[in-house]
Amino acid sequence: MDAQELKKYLAENEIDVQSARAAFGAADWVFRAYSESAQITRVGHNHVHCYFGPGEDVFYQLISRDDIKKVSKKFYEDYLENPESMRNKIHAQQELALEIDRLGLEYLEKSGSGVSDAEFAKYFRNIIELAYEWWKYAAIGEDKAEVVNWEVVPRFQKRHGISREEAREAVSVLAHPDEMAVFNQERKDFFEICSAVNRQIDSSGNDDFTKAWEDKNIQSLVNEYIRNFFWIKTNLYEATRVDGYSLKDEVKNELKMKNEADLENELAKIEDNFSNIHASKNEIKKRHALSEADLMDIEFSQKAILWFDQRKSGMMKQFYYIYSMLREISARKRMDYHTCTLYFMEELFDLLKRNAQVNPTVIAEREGGIFLAFERGKRNIFLGDEAKDLFGLASKVERADVLRGVVASRGGQEKVRGIVSIIIRPDKNDFEEGKILVTSMTRIEFVPLMKKALAIITNEGGLACHAAIVSRELGLPAIISTKNATQVLQDGDEIEMDMKTGEIKVIVAMSAA
Repeated sequence: MDAQELKKYLAENEIDVQSARAAFGAADWVFRAYSESAQITRVGHNHVHCYFGPGEDVFYQLISRDDIKKVSKKFYEDYLENPESMRNKIHAQQELALEIDRLGLEYLEKSGSGVSDAEFAKYFRNIIELAYEWWKYAAIGEDKAEVVNWEVVPRFQKRHGISREEAREAVSVLAHPDEMAVFNQERKDFFEICSAVNRQIDSSGNDDFTKAWEDKNIQSLVNEYIRNFFWIKTNLYEATRVDGYSLKDEVKNELKMKNEADLENELAKIEDNFSNIHASKNEIKKRHALSEADLMDIEFSQKAILWFDQRKSGMMKQFYYIYSMLREISARKRMDYHTCTLYFMEELFDLLKRNAQVNPTVIAEREGGIFLAFERGKRNIFLGDEAKDLFGLASKVERADVLRGVVASRGGQEKVRGIVSIIIRPDKNDFEEGKILVTSMTRIEFVPLMKKALAIITNEGGLACHAAIVSRELGLPAIISTKNATQVLQDGDEIEMDMKTGEIKVIVAMSAA
C-alpha cells in the first residue's frame, strides 16, 4: 500500500487510537504479529499502524475499528460453534507465556554471573520469537472484551425483555471474574506488608522501621510479593525491577502518610468492593432466571475477561524481560538506551550478531516522526511531514459538547459532575484529588491516581480493559470506550457523566470559562 492508497484508507475508515509511552522496536514486532494474526483468528487485522511523533516519547496505536470488531465477532462465533476453540487458544497462549517466563527467569538468574555474547543473543532471539507468536493470540484481545457489549448484551436484553442499560449492567457484573484482578491483588498484598510492618513497630514499642522490616515474617511477605510482582513497575518503554530496596522505600513512604486505621480501611475497601461484586451477581441471578444460552454467554464473557486481564500481566512480564535485555544490549554495545529503542528487531539481531549499527542519520529521521503501516507481515515506513499527515488522517476528531461511552462501573452513582484532568503520562502530569481522570487507557502506574479520582473516563473500551476491571473493584464510576475523550475534552472542563447511559456532557467548557 503506497502513501496515496493509505491516505484514502485512513480517510474512509474509523480508526481506534490509543497512546502510551513505548519503545519503537516493541511496537514494530507487536503490530507485525497482529498483521499476521489471521493464522490464529482466521480473520486477522488487515491494517494496523503506529505513529511516533517528532521529538516525543508518546506512541500512538492505530487500528481499524472494523478489523477489531471482525476478529472479536469471529472469536465469539467460533466459541458458540465449539467452546473448545476458546479453551484451545487460551491454552496455546499460556504455554507460550510459560516458555517466555522460563527463558526470561533463566536469563535473569544467569546474568548475575555473566552470559557470553553468543548465549545472550540466543536468549534474546528466542524470547522475541516466542513473543511474536504470543502477540498473534493477543490480537484477539485488542477489543478488551468489547465483544461482550457487541454480541452478548443484545442477546441477553432480548431474552429477558429489559433495557440495553439494564442488560449491560447485568452482564458486566455476572461476567466479572471470580478471582481478583492482578493489579488489585498487588495493591492488597502491598498494603498487607505495610500493615504488618506497622504492627511490628507498635508491638516493639519503638519507631525502628529497619528493625521491623527485617522481621522474618515480614521478609517472607516481601519475598512472596517480589516473586509475584517484580515486573509491576515496568512500562511499555523500559524495565523497572521491584526489589527489596525499592519496596522498602515505597512501604516507608506509605507509612509516613497512613496510620493503621488508614491501612485497614484500604484493605477493607479492596475486599468489600470485590465482595460487593459477587453479592450483586447473586441478586441478578435472583432477578433473572438464567437460561442455558445465558449461561453459555456468561461463561464466554467471564473467560474472555479473565483471559484479557491476564493478557495485561503477561504482556508486562514479557516487556520486563525484553527491556532488561535491551538495557543489556545498550551496555554491551556502549550505546544510549533510547537509541536502542529506535532499532527494529531485525536490526537488534544484526547488532548482536555482526555489530552492525544503524546509521545515526536514519535514527535521527525516525526521531523526526515515523508512521509504520503493516499488511500481512509487511512493513511500510513513512517519515517526517508525510508521517504527520497520515497520523492526522487517522486521528481526526471534532470538538463536541456531548460524548458517549460505555458504563464500566456505576460506582453507586446515577450522575457524576466534576472537573476534567487529562493525564497521558502519570509520571509527568500532575493530578489533583477529586477531579475526573481522563486518559487514553489506564495501566498499573495509573492506580494511585485512580484511587484519588472522582471518576474515570477513557478512550479505550471493553469490559476487560484495565480501567473497567480496576474501577469495578475500587467501586469507582467509570465510562470507557469514548474513542476520543482526550481529544474532545479539555483540562478544566466541567462535565456531567450519566452513569446509566454513558453520556458525557460538557457543562462549562474551559475555553468559555
